[in-house]
Amino acid sequence: AAERQSMTGAVRIDGSVLRSPKVLMGMLLVLLLIGMGIASIINKRPTPTVDATDLMKVRARRSVTIAANAMTFFRIHTKRWPSQERGLDELSRNFRVPGWKGPYINRVTHDPWGVPYVYRMPLSPFEAPELFSCGPDKTPDTNDDIAAAPEDFVCNEGAWHRDPEPEESAPLSTEETP
Repeated sequence: AAERQSMTGAVRIDGSVLRSPKVLMGMLLVLLLIGMGIASIINKRPTPTVDATDLMKVRARRSVTIAANAMTFFRIHTKRWPSQERGLDELSRNFRVPGWKGPYINRVTHDPWGVPYVYRMPLSPFEAPELFSCGPDKTPDTNDDIAAAPEDFVCNEGAWHRDPEPEESAPLSTEETP
């Protein structure tokens, strides 16, 4: 009898409760939601990722080209490249250099990886200087450096243009006609 009393206090589930339409609909709804969750995890398409390194390389290349053009204008105006001591700072600040008509760039910044741009004066006044970003490895003189090309140091300001040569008329014939 004591066992019977403890059993009556407990909730008993018999088969008739599971056959109730409300319980069956609830269970189907829960199973449907679980199935949809699993399906969404399995079929989740990966979000496309943009390689930040490629974007940073493009940005560094653009910055190196702009600085090389600024250095060219500096050279045209002052008749020399920026000094090795002051480097690219001479492009943005006037150090009382004769002929300076800058600023040629707004400010000198670091490359996208946080490393200062490398500037080396040329050995000859007829050569272009070296200007480059150290690239993703942040180490100079390696394969991933992003350097200014020689054509980045060329501009048309003050260039001498030769007038086209006049076309020569047909030579006169020295033969006499009868």
